[in-house]
Amino acid sequence: MSYQSSFEEYDSLQLRMNEFVTEVEAKLTEKRANLITNKQNHYIKLNDLKSQEIKLQSDINALLAKQDKTKIQLNDALNNLQTQRLKIDELIKHQDILINNKNQLSNEIADLNQEISSTNDELNKSERNLSYQTTQNLQELIKYEIYLGIKIQVVKIDLIKFIFSNIDSNNYAREFAIELIINDDNYKIGKVEPDLGHDIVGLLEKEFNEHKELVKFLKTSRNLFKDLV
Repeated sequence: MSYQSSFEEYDSLQLRMNEFVTEVEAKLTEKRANLITNKQNHYIKLNDLKSQEIKLQSDINALLAKQDKTKIQLNDALNNLQTQRLKIDELIKHQDILINNKNQLSNEIADLNQEISSTNDELNKSERNLSYQTTQNLQELIKYEIYLGIKIQVVKIDLIKFIFSNIDSNNYAREFAIELIINDDNYKIGKVEPDLGHDIVGLLEKEFNEHKELVKFLKTSRNLFKDLV
């Protein structure tokens, strides 16, 4: 009977693990969808920046053509310096304006190239962080569920409830619960049972939004409940 009970407990635990993995995969799918949307928006922005670069390069070419034309007119005017002095001065002034415009456009192209490079770096960094955190969190949460009696309930698409047991040595079945509200990259703590106190909950929420590590958040929450007992 003892072996049979152990197998039944194992099957029950395996079922809860499968349900948890399914829930986590659903959240990960949603996060990946958001990442794909952000990626598409990035490519749209990238194409817009490329279009601006092409237009600015075209403007530079047009300015260079105008500059060449101005130089020709300047050389013609020099043949009659006495009578064309005013015109020469005006053409020189116009040439300076064209050069300044060309330099300004060149600087704008350099800024656009830097912005494109920075955007690509941020996108690659976000993808690497998401992949690493997903792997680490999934492995740690599975161990938590098996050994520490944690249960995860997806109450709503933006609300997850974590239920701890095996904390109170006088009643290992006693449950301690904390809700996590997911709002884009900002996390809020909902109901906490039993209450940890407004200041402690506020500090826990602030720390989680700074490090963004779910496993670390769960460890801290469990320790706070344990201290309460």
